[in-house]
Amino acid sequence: MTTPFPAFNFTVALVDTGGPRLRTLAVLATSVVAGFSQCGGLESSIQVEEYREGGRATTLKFRRHATAANLRLQRGMGLSDDLWAWYAGYLSGRGRRRDGVIILQNELHLPVKAWRFRNGFPIRWTGPALDAAANRLAFEEIEIAHDGLEMV
Repeated sequence: MTTPFPAFNFTVALVDTGGPRLRTLAVLATSVVAGFSQCGGLESSIQVEEYREGGRATTLKFRRHATAANLRLQRGMGLSDDLWAWYAGYLSGRGRRRDGVIILQNELHLPVKAWRFRNGFPIRWTGPALDAAANRLAFEEIEIAHDGLEMV
């Protein structure tokens, strides 16, 4: 039996599509752009078409196409405006797609698993919830649509 890896050690790398290719974990580990506190949307599903053939008691099922969920990356808001600038580029019609990778690391911060996405673009940016009565960090979140997710 293997011990599961902790889910709190991970990094995210984003590069402009058409730029350096993200092929190996060694290259990916040196391409880290930002630290995020949460990453959601690492999921993919296969669409199924059902067909009921005459005379059969069961329904036949056929694979259609795979879809991947949008990625949701959340981090503490700091001085950098890079996520907003990427999103704002799309608002003004001059945005650029990015390839990226999410790398899961072990306790020694060595890469153990990685998921690559292609041709990502931001579809939503969420700023911090501001509340003068609360004592919490300011977080920003970006949601990224993409053309596919694969484990590398």
